[in-house]
Amino acid sequence: MSVNEIKTFAVKQAGFEIVAELHRASQDITILFTGGDVPHYGVATVVSANQVLQSYRFASRPGHHHEEYVLTERLGKIIQPALQGNGVIIAGVHVNDITSEQMQATFKMTDELGQQIKKWLLTHPVAKPHETFAK
Repeated sequence: MSVNEIKTFAVKQAGFEIVAELHRASQDITILFTGGDVPHYGVATVVSANQVLQSYRFASRPGHHHEEYVLTERLGKIIQPALQGNGVIIAGVHVNDITSEQMQATFKMTDELGQQIKKWLLTHPVAKPHETFAK
């Protein structure tokens, strides 16, 4: 996979879809994780093979922050063992008037997408690039 290629994963359940677009730059990845009625970017989570996940939550409305970190951190923990470098997961999944069934489906969908991404990363490793630095 070159720097400009994108690998797309998608799953549909409970009347809505979540899409994960994986972008790779050398051994690093970015995943855009969006879906529902109002896809957006509300949370960013950073992950690497040997560090604790960290999330940043944007404000969603006065007094509230986006909650997708529960999905991004779940996804990050699934893919973490397959990472060769750094990862950034940017997410926003909003289902209007979400039901309890749909809420539970988001966790199952995240797990399914995480397993698909992990499998793909393990079967499509990238050689470590040759880097030189200024002296």
